[in-house]
Amino acid sequence: MIRLAQRTGTPFSVLFIDLDHFKEINDHFGHEAGDVVLRRVAHCLIANMRQSDVLGRVGGEEFAFFLPNTTLEGASKLGEKLRLAVERLEPMVADEKQLGVTASIGIADSQPGDQTVADIQRRADSAMYQAKRLGRNRTMAFAAA
Repeated sequence: MIRLAQRTGTPFSVLFIDLDHFKEINDHFGHEAGDVVLRRVAHCLIANMRQSDVLGRVGGEEFAFFLPNTTLEGASKLGEKLRLAVERLEPMVADEKQLGVTASIGIADSQPGDQTVADIQRRADSAMYQAKRLGRNRTMAFAAA
């Protein structure tokens, strides 16, 4: 998909999504509750993606979206839409306990030197860590130094 975008000159972007304080959910409510949260978040993300987007679970509580034909501005709008959708989930877990879930989302767009998804994903990951440092539950676009 990257090669196609480069050949046609179309932009692409990546969202890197990390659930905030997920370890605390597992520690306080158990891994079964964590699994419920992950499934609810995954369904929420799937419900908000276009057919051309690619969503994957990177590991643990992290997800990545590959957004073909999407500028940084468009990716930022989608990132904020996803953040709000996750925040509204409030999944029910053991003993009918309703949990609040939030996500920090990093956003990066394509650059001329990108050869692999890892190139752009590093920038999106960096932006996500910046969102965490600024208080979590926010979207942050990568800004070149």
